[in-house]
Amino acid sequence: PPTVTPTPPPAQSFDTITLRPAPADVGYVPKVSAQRDRKNHLGYASIYAGMWGRGDNPHYGMIQFDLSEIPAEANILDARVELIGQTNEFLKTGEWKVVLLDEQIDAGWRDATFTTVSTAAIAAQIGPSLEEIDLLPGRRNTFGFAPVQLPLLEARVDRTGRASFRVDGPLPDENNLAAWHSGVDVYNREPSPPDPASGPALVVSYAIGLAATLTPVPTATPTPTSPTPGGGPTATPSATLTPPSPNATISAVPSSSPTPSVSPTPSATVPPVARTATAVAGAT
Repeated sequence: PPTVTPTPPPAQSFDTITLRPAPADVGYVPKVSAQRDRKNHLGYASIYAGMWGRGDNPHYGMIQFDLSEIPAEANILDARVELIGQTNEFLKTGEWKVVLLDEQIDAGWRDATFTTVSTAAIAAQIGPSLEEIDLLPGRRNTFGFAPVQLPLLEARVDRTGRASFRVDGPLPDENNLAAWHSGVDVYNREPSPPDPASGPALVVSYAIGLAATLTPVPTATPTPTSPTPGGGPTATPSATLTPPSPNATISAVPSSSPTPSVSPTPSATVPPVARTATAVAGAT
């Protein structure tokens, strides 16, 4: 009989990358701003989410990542957004969350106004909602994609090449504002340059050439060489997908703690920020 040469499976490779937003793609947008010539506060040193004033000035955090470093053929195995707390000076009780916005906002991100951001369609909430006890200076908050949400990120790699996130907070009738480091200071408002490693991160693990492993599983007694009426069916092998574990990830730890850039002028002194993350909230 002729010899059958099996076709080798495609080569597999695995990688984990950490993406950072461009300086002009991270910050926040307030409803009311003293900077009337600016549509938003992208490029500021703080990511604010919540309420400032007496129920009249909500703030939303804004973060967009360029996904061009992720290969188009990548199978994303794991993804998470990481934020590092800046100050809890203006914090009261409530819940904060990170949402992935619909791709329609991606192209015009840098010109997005408060109305554009606040009314944008939401693709999914990413990770858990956090409470005030989770939001401490220097603490790393982690918002992980659920397995069923990973195709949303893969689709953005193929379509717009960007992923835009909004940070939401409670909107009461009094001050209640959470703050995270943006890692940037486009307008030189801070006394010293922020540490880029303190800013948001999108950590993505992916595989290239992920293939199924064929494992024969007998499903019935094989048919005899001389078939007889009513003989049993032939055993059929089935394919079992056995994806290897993703590479380990390395999380960046800030080495310096810049003073937050506050939209309103606070009356209290901002407490110092811890140099390293002390806990992880909402870990994947």
